[in-house]
Amino acid sequence: MPVLRPSKDATKLLDLTIQNKIVPKKLKDGTVIKTQPFKDFPGVTSENIYDIMSQGAKGYSAGDIRKAIAEEMSKAEFRDLGFPKWDTFTNLVNEPGSYTGASGGVMFKAKPGGGILTPSYQHGSYTAGIPTEGVLGGFRNAAGEIVTVPDDKIFRKTFDRLRSQGKTDANIRTSILKAHHGEQVDQQTIDGLLKYLGYIP
Repeated sequence: MPVLRPSKDATKLLDLTIQNKIVPKKLKDGTVIKTQPFKDFPGVTSENIYDIMSQGAKGYSAGDIRKAIAEEMSKAEFRDLGFPKWDTFTNLVNEPGSYTGASGGVMFKAKPGGGILTPSYQHGSYTAGIPTEGVLGGFRNAAGEIVTVPDDKIFRKTFDRLRSQGKTDANIRTSILKAHHGEQVDQQTIDGLLKYLGYIP
C-alpha cells in the first residue's frame, strides 16, 4: 500500500467494508448466527496495524483479521480503486522456486519430556505452546547479521528423503508445517550452512 498509494476515500471504503463484514458463527447447539467481529477494526492504515495483524484484537484473532483483509482487498472493486491485483500477487508467490521456507531466525531448546502447554495468556495465532529451556539464538552470517536460512539447508536429509519419494518442495514444506519432523545434523549439513552464511567459499 505505501507503494500503490490508494486514495484516502478508497482506503476508507475498504475499512468500512471490513468493519461491516458479516461472518457466520456456529454455536455449540449447531445453530449458525451472523456476527460482525471486525466492527471496531481501526483500519488498514492505523498506526498499530502490524500489531493487530500479528496478535489480533478484542473480538477477533490475528488469522481472522488477516483473512478478512485479504478477502476484501482481493475483490475487483478494490483492485479497480488502486489496491493490489491479487491474481498477479498470488501467481508471483506461487511461482515454483520463488519461495524457500525461512528457518532459524530464532531457535529454542525444547524441554525434554515436556507436554504441549495451553497458554494462560491470549496469543494472536496459537492456542498451545511448547515448553522450552530457553532461547538458543539464531543464525549469524559472516557479516554479523542475524538471518534466516532456507529450510532445505537446515532439514537437508528430510528434503532429500522426501524428494526421492517424489514429493515436491511445496508438499514437503506443508508436511513440515503440519507434522513432526526432526533430524540429526551432520557435517554435510554444517558445511552447507557455513557456505550459505558466508563463512566458507
